[in-house]
Amino acid sequence: MPQGVLLHIPFPSRISPDLDRAQAHQLGWPRSFGLLRNKDAERRHLQGRYADLAARFHPCATGDDLDLGVDQQSWYFIFDDQFDGSHGQDPVLVEQLTNAVIEVLNLPLNVSPSNAVPLVTAFADLWARSCEGMSVTWRIRAARHWRTYISGYLTEAVNRNRGEAPSFANQLAVRNATIGVRPVLDIAERLGHFEVAEQAYNSPLLTTM
Repeated sequence: MPQGVLLHIPFPSRISPDLDRAQAHQLGWPRSFGLLRNKDAERRHLQGRYADLAARFHPCATGDDLDLGVDQQSWYFIFDDQFDGSHGQDPVLVEQLTNAVIEVLNLPLNVSPSNAVPLVTAFADLWARSCEGMSVTWRIRAARHWRTYISGYLTEAVNRNRGEAPSFANQLAVRNATIGVRPVLDIAERLGHFEVAEQAYNSPLLTTM
């Protein structure tokens, strides 16, 4: 045990001081892309408390930075909702949507996806804002993490369609991809205006943590 280090468990709660403002504006971004089509959808979205979630994930972020974190959380859960019910059991439909989102990552940042559905257009905006001020190295890594996350939904759809229950190890691997932790960690660098050196990021110690 290191000497002179005080550990307080549970750790003290931290939350962005800009939460109230972010909460008041959290519907604006998904509305602007047509992702919330009626008052009932807006009510359900507010119940997710995505501003509160982002403010706790990124307690030092304020202003536009915190808004970007909120928008990422909003997109995550709206995207995930697309695979509820029968849609999530149809690999063809799932592949169409996931491929359209992944294609955004292959386009130059100033090029909008053509004939895209609102969810894809919103992701293009989210991705472009996420990349502002970040290095090419960070963008390559973040794009890889997004591809892994999005592709995991197709794996889940195939398993559902076949009626197969994956092994514990396989299920853990898929959930590790689709739970979306890595894109949240990536955007934490963007909101904090720093980048973790690749040598440190890829170290076994950090990976284990």
